[in-house]
Amino acid sequence: MSNALNQFLDLQEMDITSFSAALGVPYQTAWRIVRGKVIPSDPLKIKIYRITMGKITPNDFYDLPDLSSPSGDLQADFLSSVSSPKVFPESCQDSVGGGC
Repeated sequence: MSNALNQFLDLQEMDITSFSAALGVPYQTAWRIVRGKVIPSDPLKIKIYRITMGKITPNDFYDLPDLSSPSGDLQADFLSSVSSPKVFPESCQDSVGGGC
């Protein structure tokens, strides 16, 4: 995340001092956010979203997986992954609450 926020600040020629003033937080807090040391609170995420004109979103603060789909159809890939029947060993089929 800090990379996207760093890039935005660089493009806007905004230093951490200016960023902290815009957020209304101490310099050290802004530095930790920009460097990716902390995830900002929800109210700060909203302020950052507004300050960056939507370029940095709340989701940018989390290491979310790429949602690119191997087949190009995310829904079909999901459905095929959850519709596969689960096969259990025969010993599990006969036990009730057993160790399976």
